[in-house]
Amino acid sequence: MRALREQPRLTVAKLLALILVFTAGIAFAGAVSDDEPEVPPGTAAALTRAERAAQTRSDRLAEAAGEVERLEARVLASQGRLRASRARNRRLTRALRSARRRVAQLEP
Repeated sequence: MRALREQPRLTVAKLLALILVFTAGIAFAGAVSDDEPEVPPGTAAALTRAERAAQTRSDRLAEAAGEVERLEARVLASQGRLRASRARNRRLTRALRSARRRVAQLEP
């Protein structure tokens, strides 16, 4: 406050100079930075290759997921057939046991 009281014009000039430098810095930074930064050709090519590789991996992953789903369906179907076979086997085993008992009762 003392500087403002003693030298008001100098203080205002310093303040304006500071604001001018700050504004010039912002304007310069805005002019220098583009919306689309320039990418070196080697980097662009590497990026393109990486994107293709990622897409290929994604496609393979989707194919593998489809194959897994098909295999899971086959496993579930096989488990159902296995349960049916076991039940049929139990029925046939009981029927055979019953038939053997009847034959054993008929034999003297």
